[in-house]
Formats: sequence, C-alpha cells, structure tokens
Amino acid sequence: MRVSTAPSTASGASNGNSSQIAALRKQLTALNKELSEVVASDQDAKSKMARTKLLQAQIQAVQNQIEALQRAAQLAQQAAQREKAQAAAQGQTSQDSSRQARPSRSLVDLTA
Repeated sequence: MRVSTAPSTASGASNGNSSQIAALRKQLTALNKELSEVVASDQDAKSKMARTKLLQAQIQAVQNQIEALQRAAQLAQQAAQREKAQAAAQGQTSQDSSRQARPSRSLVDLTA
C-alpha cells in the first residue's frame, strides 16, 4: 500500500503546526519507503504480513495526526477571520454611534 505524501491544500497553519506537519510528512515518507522495502523483501510470508500490517497502522496514525493538525490550523484561521470581522463591525458601529451623538455643526449659536 503506497500512501500519498502530497502537500495539503489547507492553508493558514501556524508556524508550529507547519513544522510539525513537515516532520510528520518526513516520517510518512520514511514509513512508505520501509513498507516498499518489506513488500519487496524475501522474508517469509508470515513475517512480511505482520510487518506490513504494522507499517500500515503506523502510516495511518501519522496521516491522522497530519489531518488533525491541518484541521486545527484551519479552525484557528477561521476563528481569527471571525474575530477580525467582528472587530471591524464593532469599529464601524462605534463610528456610526459617535457621529449620531455629536451635535450638528451646522447649528449656529445666536445667543452669543
């Protein structure tokens, strides 16, 4: 079983997540290489099957970790975008209310 190690399209990963993902991808590449070597080896069938199953489980675990990090980065990015939008909306609302609270400058005080 060969597993793709192509980069994800999920963007916005933090620097910490990016470095963790890179390390996991490197580990995934090594596991895939080892799996290929086991499949091509001349070990007895029972040993080969046991090692293949173990490597496949490890590959799946690493893939799950990568997906979890990507999902966490995506959620963090979405939360940051929401916060930015809310801050912008609040800023616009406060500007609107300050305009309404100011007295009109077109009125002239005739009592002076």
